[in-house]
Amino acid sequence: MDQYILLLVVASLVAGFVGGLLSRRIFVPPVVRAERFEVVDENSKVRVSLAEAGVVFSGENVKFRATLAETGLVFSDHNDKVRVLFGEAGLVFSDKNDKVRGVLGEAGLLFSDENGKVRAGFAETGLGFSDENGKVIFQAPPE
Repeated sequence: MDQYILLLVVASLVAGFVGGLLSRRIFVPPVVRAERFEVVDENSKVRVSLAEAGVVFSGENVKFRATLAETGLVFSDHNDKVRVLFGEAGLVFSDKNDKVRGVLGEAGLLFSDENGKVRAGFAETGLGFSDENGKVIFQAPPE
């Protein structure tokens, strides 16, 4: 009788193992397809989505806070204004009025005022600062 119970236990274990392996082959599709994937929080608000536009990370009360798409990596503020873009041009910083205020690219690191005039720069040639009229007020190394 003991051998019969042992044989029954071993046969049950083997059957469970084989059934588990077969169920993965039969019931799990090799490809999962969807037009969009979303990760939601406990209130069903979308926090991350993966769609044709790219990967979008959402904040508390905004449409999106960060997007990774074909154009590059984009970070937005609480008013949905693009504040940082990392793309082909390099790293671009914008103010709340959508004006470019800083660029880190091939030319070096440049900072502009609210009128778009370059006021400070650090490049291969050196470091420089200019006033609101574009006059150089500091340059290192000096010319």
